[in-house]
Amino acid sequence: MTPSARMDSAIQILSAILETPKPSDQLMQDHFRGRKYIGSKDRKAIAETVYRTLRAFGCLDWLVRDAGMAVTARALLLLKLSRIDELLPQEIERYFDGMGYGAARLSEDEESLLRRAAYPKDAPEEMRLECPLWAYEGLKAQYPNTLADELRALQTEAPLDLRVNSLKGDRAAALKQLRSDGMEAVETPFAPFGIRVHGRPAFSMHPLYQSGAIEVQDEGSQILAQLCGVRPGEWVVDFCAGAGGKTMALAAAMQNKGRLWACDVEERRLENARKRFRRAGIHCVETKLLSDERDDWVKKHVAKADCVLIDAPCSGMGTWRRNPFARWQNLGPSLETLVPLQARILESAARLVKPGGRLIYATCSMLPQENAEQIERFLKAHAEFTPLPLKTMWTHPNLPLDDAMLQLTPYQHDTDGFFVAAMQRQ
Repeated sequence: MTPSARMDSAIQILSAILETPKPSDQLMQDHFRGRKYIGSKDRKAIAETVYRTLRAFGCLDWLVRDAGMAVTARALLLLKLSRIDELLPQEIERYFDGMGYGAARLSEDEESLLRRAAYPKDAPEEMRLECPLWAYEGLKAQYPNTLADELRALQTEAPLDLRVNSLKGDRAAALKQLRSDGMEAVETPFAPFGIRVHGRPAFSMHPLYQSGAIEVQDEGSQILAQLCGVRPGEWVVDFCAGAGGKTMALAAAMQNKGRLWACDVEERRLENARKRFRRAGIHCVETKLLSDERDDWVKKHVAKADCVLIDAPCSGMGTWRRNPFARWQNLGPSLETLVPLQARILESAARLVKPGGRLIYATCSMLPQENAEQIERFLKAHAEFTPLPLKTMWTHPNLPLDDAMLQLTPYQHDTDGFFVAAMQRQ
């Protein structure tokens, strides 16, 4: 494909993302699925163009609006080439040559946009740092000295992390096989079963994945599973299990011995989880579909669990590296809805913890109102629970685990933004 033809595909994908309330990666897959003639190298180049534009969307959107123009995919991509990539006008023209299947030539309005648009340095700080206002003030309060560093790290591309399933193999053997298959793979710096693979190789058909010996899982999520401190024979609940990634890590830590409940309010997610459990050789897990956070199942199992993990529904801002447009899309509940929901889930699931048992609360967020403030409110209302130092469950020389709370961030740890807090019922 010519540069202009690639640009035309990027325009189509970005237009769909701007107009359709669906995740951007799904819309990109839909575009490529219907165009089998686009080769792998072209797909990679097109995807890179789209994602680089999405990672700078806040700033580009402001630049277009500041110039008095309508925000379109063409306008965003044009300013991405000009103001972000800093290409000269004659270099930009090759991307809009109007030849064959290429992107149409620039209109007079678009040429005017090139001349009139300001530069990224002129945009407000929150736009330059790609942070929506609903999250900006909370992050500014949480990271007064490193805000710019934290937000810039959230604009980078996330690494590809794998977790080795200890029920089916070990990390050294998995590393050896991946390297023999030509992959650049290294141990993750913190998680003991983690592997970081450079590049973006497809794993769905790899023998290690097909056999259940490895799973794709961010290192931050793997660390969270370690900090639950589960042991063989325990009675454990993953209260918001989703597709089961952390459930599988817990089952491996339990050596498939004991009772592990994977609970969720969506049957579709639990069905996907069951398929993953079977592939991973896990048989200690029972799934439970909940009607809501106060399902009668909770009442029937009060004070039974050695450990309850709540990976609560949240803003998901800790995963912005993976989903760069998620910060600008309104696909889920607002923060005003999520914070009370998190409190209700924490209140209800805590009833499952037996005396001496552990309650682990987590989010993939870096906002204080979803994290530390939630825990402070809960502990104030529940004297029967006390903070539990994280080093009680797991230790690592390069992680601060003396306290009961830990915040992982892309800037500090090169993981997704994960928060973990541990409490114990007296």
